[in-house]
Amino acid sequence: MPQRKGRGMPLWLEIVLVLVLKAALLAGARTLWFSDPLTRTRQMTVPQARIGQQLLGTREAGAPVHPPPPGPAPR
Repeated sequence: MPQRKGRGMPLWLEIVLVLVLKAALLAGARTLWFSDPLTRTRQMTVPQARIGQQLLGTREAGAPVHPPPPGPAPR
């Protein structure tokens, strides 16, 4: 395997630069996507009570859980 003499950077420096670049990109992604949770902000348009109904399966009295399927009635 021929060696490169006097050209480019040493291998350890290339590895360090790639790792620093990856760390910077991960930190940027974390800041961009995970720093501000969606709670009672302008992005959230569904009321908290409705989310609780969907997640916990609670319903108001008299309200059907699922609408009846279309088509003929079962025998």
